[in-house]
Amino acid sequence: MPIPVQKVIMMAIDFILAAFGGVMFYAGTQLMIFGWDSNLPMLEIPESFRTLAITLCGALIVLHGGTRGIIRILTYFDWHPQFETQES
Repeated sequence: MPIPVQKVIMMAIDFILAAFGGVMFYAGTQLMIFGWDSNLPMLEIPESFRTLAITLCGALIVLHGGTRGIIRILTYFDWHPQFETQES
């Protein structure tokens, strides 16, 4: 596959990953809003803390994938995909 096509595919993968993180963040936020009014028994903390990890991970995936995609766009002519060589 030609190198320019490989670069475009790698950037698309980064933005698809960021979109997945965005969906994960949105779904986690909706779950947090839904469960905020009910408390966990004996802990007396909102049940939303169970879905806090989903929300935070989604936000971090958006941050990582989006930043990586933007960096790849800004440095399009400076970087080259790395090839793995197979030893026989």
